[in-house]
Amino acid sequence: VVATILGDAQLKKQWSEEVEAMRSRIAQLRSGLVEALAPHGLAEKFAHIGAQRGMFSYTGLSAEQVRQLREKHSVYMVSSGRANVAGVDATRLTLLAQAIA
Repeated sequence: VVATILGDAQLKKQWSEEVEAMRSRIAQLRSGLVEALAPHGLAEKFAHIGAQRGMFSYTGLSAEQVRQLREKHSVYMVSSGRANVAGVDATRLTLLAQAIA
């Protein structure tokens, strides 16, 4: 599959554009979450989320905070505080920020 895509200029271009779109979306989600946390006085505390890269982010939340998010707001992440940024719905960033606050 890789050889087919990378060996065809048109497929390679399409793949590259799709990867860039995903990268851009994740970066926007990260910065959007930090912006949504600002009204709660938490932008500085969570600024590292905007600076990180990739699909996952270490939030810095404790296992107890993660448990409360899960039980009270149905926000799921592993107990270490690692969250799947790529799985966040951009239209719900404000709700997520409110839950974290």
